[in-house]
Amino acid sequence: MDGTYLLIGIIVLHCVLFFLDVLFKSCCHLPYVYFVQKTGLEVSFLRLHWHTTAFNRLFQQWSNWRPRLLAFWFSLGVIVSLPLMPVAAFLVLRGLFGSILDGSKDKPSGFELEPVVPGINLPMSQLGNYMTALAIGGILHEFGHALAAGREGISILGCKAHLIVVLPVAAVEISTQRINSLATWRRLRILCAGVWHNVVLSLLALMLLYAISHSHLYKLDQGVVVTSVDPNSGVAGPSGLLYGDHITGLNHCKVQDKVSYRNCLYKAAKQSQTDYCVPVSFTNRNTQTTTDTPCCSGEMLQHLCFHNRNKAGETARWCMQVREVVEASIPKQSDEGCPEGSVSLTPLMEPSALNGTRLVVIKRSNLKKPSVLFLGLPSELYHTVEISNWLPAASYLSPQYPEMFYNFFSYLAALSAGLALLNMLPCYGFDGQHIMFLLSEVVLGWCGVRSSTITSMVAGGFTAVGTSCLLAWLFTAICKIIPM
Repeated sequence: MDGTYLLIGIIVLHCVLFFLDVLFKSCCHLPYVYFVQKTGLEVSFLRLHWHTTAFNRLFQQWSNWRPRLLAFWFSLGVIVSLPLMPVAAFLVLRGLFGSILDGSKDKPSGFELEPVVPGINLPMSQLGNYMTALAIGGILHEFGHALAAGREGISILGCKAHLIVVLPVAAVEISTQRINSLATWRRLRILCAGVWHNVVLSLLALMLLYAISHSHLYKLDQGVVVTSVDPNSGVAGPSGLLYGDHITGLNHCKVQDKVSYRNCLYKAAKQSQTDYCVPVSFTNRNTQTTTDTPCCSGEMLQHLCFHNRNKAGETARWCMQVREVVEASIPKQSDEGCPEGSVSLTPLMEPSALNGTRLVVIKRSNLKKPSVLFLGLPSELYHTVEISNWLPAASYLSPQYPEMFYNFFSYLAALSAGLALLNMLPCYGFDGQHIMFLLSEVVLGWCGVRSSTITSMVAGGFTAVGTSCLLAWLFTAICKIIPM
């Protein structure tokens, strides 16, 4: 399903649910009132809320499994998570003051945080992957907090889930007072558990990406594979592109992956019509036409008018079968011109076809299948032909699944890493807010300051600065990626 239709469908569903919720509650529809009370569901405009205590006992049982192993697991999480706080702060400040830090107005290079806006820097076709990856990352984040809290003897009060338009958010309810009564290291285990689980999930996704990329079942950078063709496309049909065709070139441009495929189409659209070097003997076998008579009649559907302009400025025209010209063409040895003993032939388009129409030769690796000849706008090939970078090593393997899995695990790795970094920032509502308070309490205690008021002021100051920087970075980053 196209991502745009999916987004529209979700918004419409939100509106319908909100309308029904208002209608049933205003009419005191008792079955609906009992239903939302029993299930813990709450509906508001473009938002869905769900609260349940059904998983409380299950979390408690899991937290009692191998307590020493869990203690080591979450202690390791503290060691890995705490260094991410300065890293996250650096990335936000680098994105906010990048031009000052780098001494230029260019976009900072390397790894950086970037907000995701559907339809702008998130293709609408990837909206499903985005929502699923974000939901998995959020659920495992909260699962880490719940498991760590149960390990430290703190019961879970309940679980929450929110869907804000397309943004899934998960949360667990834990008694803050009971957490504050624990020792410092035990509190850190609980506070860092969510970030730690996001780090592990991101690393697992990266490992799966590496395994997919280095699998012997598929090859990369050796062309693209056709996964679907629009039935209304000019290359559809038995003699056109078919599912599984391996494209290696467009005209004289070599295709290695999706990027080179797009660049070749752009080159075909923006540059002049490609010429073909054919032996002189080939033109001698065809009848030359004059400029006073039509070059090709309307009944000659497989023919085009080819012309050649010599050094003296004289133009010669031939009406030739397109495939014969393509198959008889000789590769150019340089950009200067055709080899000796050959002549350059360029398709001569009719005045009615001078709107960007090009003759595009789509080369396939299978020698039993001839090149596909396309006469039309190169952009049509981009919009009507779906391709994949993954070339199957065997005919029974599908080129679609590795592309699908690779895209999903890419989003899972990126979003899980982003959740880990953002949650370590000292901002209101994030794990970093509570971690910063705890660290401030420890550091001030080492300095001999035991006042809870001073600790709250110091931690609150860091949190206020962190929140302000995050909001400023978010505003500037969105302004950069959204065209004005």
